[in-house]
Amino acid sequence: MAIIMHPLTAKNGSPEYTADDYRHAINPLLLPSDGSAFNGLSGIRYGSPSPLVTVSGLTATVKAHCGTISPWDGLGAYTYAITTNTTVQLADSTNDYKIAVTVEDPSQSHGTTPRGKIEVFTAGTPDSNINGLVIAEVNAGVASDAAPMIRNNAILMARDLEQLNTIDAVDGQEAVTMVNNAHYVRNDGTWEGYDFIKSSAIARCASYINNSNWYEFSVNSITNMSGTTLTDYSLGKEGSKGYLQVNRNGMYALNGFVNVAELGVSGNIYNVGFRTAFSDNAWVFSLPSPVYVDNNAILSNAYSSLPVPTTFAYIKTGTRITLGFDNGFARRIGSMTNFQIRRIG
Repeated sequence: MAIIMHPLTAKNGSPEYTADDYRHAINPLLLPSDGSAFNGLSGIRYGSPSPLVTVSGLTATVKAHCGTISPWDGLGAYTYAITTNTTVQLADSTNDYKIAVTVEDPSQSHGTTPRGKIEVFTAGTPDSNINGLVIAEVNAGVASDAAPMIRNNAILMARDLEQLNTIDAVDGQEAVTMVNNAHYVRNDGTWEGYDFIKSSAIARCASYINNSNWYEFSVNSITNMSGTTLTDYSLGKEGSKGYLQVNRNGMYALNGFVNVAELGVSGNIYNVGFRTAFSDNAWVFSLPSPVYVDNNAILSNAYSSLPVPTTFAYIKTGTRITLGFDNGFARRIGSMTNFQIRRIG
């Protein structure tokens, strides 16, 4: 009979705990299960820096953060911490790469030296061939975050539904997709969306330079429509500024993702949220979020990403909506900027 009981005060030198004991008795209880007895979901801790990886020339810098890895069946979950910003080199600036945190554990017949590493792989390397967690992808010299996030309440955060569908978990596990804050639950081995949503749509921005100094972000398209979306929402234009228009009274949930660079004037702090208008085109900052940004941190042309948490509001027919700042503008709007709207009542 093999039982690891932890913690016990040693008597006559026993028990002595090994790393393998921790991976089986401690770490699995700290993170969501992947549906097995001891392994857990791999991901980085919610609250990790974004962007997590930046590229300058051929040098990729991985910012300090922590996460979990379960690369091998039955061996339990490994935890890691990168305590200072760490750099790795890319072979060139034209090819695409994956950057991963990997583990070697010779006690389990994997590798020759017990350690964690940051490694660069070619983009075509399957994740299943990497003994660790892919945290970023580099395309033509530009890095984008790739790792799922794990919230402290054990809700998994996947980048999008495509990534979520690659992750196995136990039935009942909850998840959120960061691209649109859609909520899912694992049921009978598949990820299913919550069924209380009457309709939904995603309003997306194209990459553009904001020469007009609009506080609002211009919507370019509406995608991922479901339910009664064809009548609930429509794309409108005010000159060259695009927006989503709500065509049905109701209770709505909104959330978004902002990707911007070069914010206004140095020294200001902006609140991120939703701006609305009616037929008179008088835009107001009516649906704030708890997200603030100090533009001193993103004055350069390097894009920064800001999640906009879910907010709920009763919205009337004819309301025009888009993302924006309360009292400032971004010069550059990235193509990842988008928001989701869902009618729930």
